[in-house]
Amino acid sequence: MRWAVLLKGVNVGGNRKIPMADLRDFLAGLGLTDVKTLLASGNAVFDSDEKDAAKLETHLEHEAKARLGLDTGWLLRSHADLAAMVKANPFPDAAKAHPNHLLVHFHRDPFPMNLLPLAH
Repeated sequence: MRWAVLLKGVNVGGNRKIPMADLRDFLAGLGLTDVKTLLASGNAVFDSDEKDAAKLETHLEHEAKARLGLDTGWLLRSHADLAAMVKANPFPDAAKAHPNHLLVHFHRDPFPMNLLPLAH
């Protein structure tokens, strides 16, 4: 299964620094395959036989703390999750015209609908 991982608050303002080569080596060392990273973002994609995101997040968080001393949240989304998000984009014209102005926030737990301005 293809996964994207988003690390919380790494390489930002000198906090939780991890070179992407180290992140790739770490993930590959755990048996994950076809590992790729994006710039110094703390974002990576990889393949894994594990199909349970929560289980894999917990495993990665534990191993990163033990092996790298990196204590941060790991958020995983499957390729299918990301493709569905892109398809459901309510601003497709803006995404094409100004892709660098489009921002997506990912949350581990469902976001409370009563906090969304449009839900009222």
